[in-house]
Amino acid sequence: MTRYDTTYNAVEIPPVGPCRSFRPGHGSHWIMWQLYRSAPTRSAVVREIRGTEITLQVGEEVLTWQHHEPARLLVVLRRIPRAVRILDQCTAILVDHGGSTFWFYCAPGVMEDCVLP
Repeated sequence: MTRYDTTYNAVEIPPVGPCRSFRPGHGSHWIMWQLYRSAPTRSAVVREIRGTEITLQVGEEVLTWQHHEPARLLVVLRRIPRAVRILDQCTAILVDHGGSTFWFYCAPGVMEDCVLP
């Protein structure tokens, strides 16, 4: 189990892995970003990352989503505050940092396996 830690982590953010899947919990296609970039978001806090499960607190609601590269999200969150925004329409976690937004497309339930080259 990995709990969120607010200490500064100088480790570089890992590059996106070799998975070629665009299904929930995997990579985001640029078309999805275009469709949802202006969609309404809600504030959330990442409470825990356990394996591929990400537990989010959204007001009184607790959500559990899946992502195939939780280590990338953990590194991003260690570098900046753990408050994030979520897009309910496509189960994405958005993390703003330095004028850029890291986008983590998640699965709201069971996630399919990665598609590797």
